[in-house]
Amino acid sequence: RHCDGARVAVEDLRGIQGKLDVQGPNAVAILKSVFGLDLSDLKRFRWTRVENESESWIVSRTGYTGADGVEIYPPAASMRRIWQALTAAGARPCGLGARDTLRLEAGMNLYGNEMNQDINPLIAALGWTVSFKDAGRNFIGREAIDGAAPQEGMIGLKLNERGVMRTGMKVRTAQGEGVVTSGTMSPTMGVSIGMARVPVGAQAGEQAEVEIRGKWVAAGIVSMPFVRQGKVLV
Repeated sequence: RHCDGARVAVEDLRGIQGKLDVQGPNAVAILKSVFGLDLSDLKRFRWTRVENESESWIVSRTGYTGADGVEIYPPAASMRRIWQALTAAGARPCGLGARDTLRLEAGMNLYGNEMNQDINPLIAALGWTVSFKDAGRNFIGREAIDGAAPQEGMIGLKLNERGVMRTGMKVRTAQGEGVVTSGTMSPTMGVSIGMARVPVGAQAGEQAEVEIRGKWVAAGIVSMPFVRQGKVLV
């Protein structure tokens, strides 16, 4: 869409390339014990290539759970062997629901919830990802947000009563109404937590209300992340 004549090739690797996410504080250790991979020098949000049993794997360290995590991209034909070796060594299978709960505890955005093509990064608490210092750096979308004064922003919510926040629920703050963008029951904290997009000005320490099944339920506005590396922060 934005290539403007640049030489870009897109190749469909389904059925050829596999992908397996190994997430959690022991991710690096279990990959070393099972496959002999030493990833101690691989920094967060970086990737490398490794050799394993005459195969070339791409390995990245971009875990999206608030804990450590490694993603491996081996040939699709090797996925069964790798899965069986990891589970035999103690890795426990889990789905995207578990990952989503952990990324919410870590206060991390989910595309389609906190951010999409219609929500600019200043509203989605992603202002740190863009820079306006270099006037000549004309990144995609700069014209739309340069000089913008967002009327909404993101907050963290912790329910004070029983109930579970879910995406789309209404939120009331002293500054006006907003909407829950992500909500769940936190297994680490034992209470419902959520992220919400509300009018600017709402601050941690203030109170809010969330409409759950026709009832307005009290919630506290808190700083994010809620949990990091297994430690409760709010």
